[in-house]
Amino acid sequence: MKVKLHARNQITLPNKLVKSLNLSSGDELIAILKDGCIELIPAITIPKGEAYLFTPYWQEALRQAGNETAEGNLEGADNVEEMFQKLEED
Repeated sequence: MKVKLHARNQITLPNKLVKSLNLSSGDELIAILKDGCIELIPAITIPKGEAYLFTPYWQEALRQAGNETAEGNLEGADNVEEMFQKLEED
């Protein structure tokens, strides 16, 4: 697809491309220069306080929790004290 460079170095992405990538106005893209070509990669901004959730440790923990939930291997607690008591028993 061909695009044109406009004033202030702006380009307009073809609507078909925008729709196929589920992009909308205001979305952020990362621009990478690679072998004389410009690569545009859709990006999201993660708040610094939530970045730990994307570490390998937490991704694995979330995957395991999802599996346990799907298998019905979770145990409930009626209150915080009961929850901590059950955690200490394990």
